[in-house]
Amino acid sequence: MPSFLGLYISRGLIEVSEAENGENARFVASRSFEVNPNVSYTDEIFTILKDKSFGLKKNYEGISFSLSSGNDIYRKMTFPFAKEQVEKTIRFEFFDQVKDTINGKVEEYFFDYQILSTSDQRTTALGVCCHERDIQNLVSGLEKLDLDPEKITPELTAVTTFVRSRVPFVASGNAMILHTTPEDVYFVLLKQDEIFEFRQL
Repeated sequence: MPSFLGLYISRGLIEVSEAENGENARFVASRSFEVNPNVSYTDEIFTILKDKSFGLKKNYEGISFSLSSGNDIYRKMTFPFAKEQVEKTIRFEFFDQVKDTINGKVEEYFFDYQILSTSDQRTTALGVCCHERDIQNLVSGLEKLDLDPEKITPELTAVTTFVRSRVPFVASGNAMILHTTPEDVYFVLLKQDEIFEFRQL
């Protein structure tokens, strides 16, 4: 019986996958819905997830949740020092770069990052942020449905992980992923199966 649940939620779409012990993942179902820009879409999401025909159970060992808010901001950054120092400064550097893009205060945004490569004198990382209300409203509702996610994954990371697990790459592990949403276009270059370069248009 599947023990892990994966939820991908974007504006107008929910997709569900299940896996056994984190392996043998299978796509379960998807459901689209209309989005009214003047109304929160979280109620629509919870109505769908409560529908028994969607096939969700309540005793998953682990739940991973990937959200596309439509307002996610990504930046690739390179630092002239090692990983340990980057972890102390990356949040400040990221928001300094995107300060003209975000609406509101920095404190209102959730931030996460992924180290792409590191050495003694150079570290490259991919940072991402989204407004905290986009996360808090959905997580609160999922908890009420006994679907408390233990892991929240940025959309781009989830897409890359899925492609790596489902698409056979050439022996070198080098590839390009083109991912589109209603709001953005993403180009992701993989080198030896790891994110090497990134562009958001």
